Amino acid sequence: VRGDLYEEVFDYLHQKLFELEGRKTLEYLTDNRKLDKDILKNTEFCTWTSVPDIRDHLRKEFPKALRDIATLSLNGHNGDIYECAIPYRTRKGIITGFVKRSIKPGGEPLYNPDRTPKLDNNGNPEYSRYDSTTGLSKADLFNLHNINKKPTLLIVEGYPDAAYYIKAGIDNIVAVGQAKLSSSHIYSLQA
Repeated sequence: VRGDLYEEVFDYLHQKLFELEGRKTLEYLTDNRKLDKDILKNTEFCTWTSVPDIRDHLRKEFPKALRDIATLSLNGHNGDIYECAIPYRTRKGIITGFVKRSIKPGGEPLYNPDRTPKLDNNGNPEYSRYDSTTGLSKADLFNLHNINKKPTLLIVEGYPDAAYYIKAGIDNIVAVGQAKLSSSHIYSLQA
């Protein structure tokens, strides 16, 4: 994975969060989640535009990297349907992909490959609130690159909480995501 490409994706989409294209995502973060707009400017929250838009931007910025841009993982299992994104970084700060979140309270409807709605065991439509770019490595705790060997950690479940509160003054916060603390997370604390 070319970290420079993901860094450019982050810079581009973070800037868009505060422009017209990111209005719905920013309203979700400030109105629904009650996050402060000024603090958000210093976080890594992004608005997710579309894969074609992102690839077009990358081709303009990196005209000699067309093959890498064409193969860069930008979609997850559920395609290109989420509006909010946060880069996932290794303990060394290298972006390995993006965690994406729906701004709809119930999440996004899921579809089978033939575009029919996915149904649960009771015949009800399935929804998903999160997805991540294919190939994203979550071996390290989310936000670990910001911690700098603090003597104590505040471990939360949600990526958005860790992404926001680190910039709101809680300098030792990390997230596990989906409430799964793994052995690789424990190992990353010792490394």
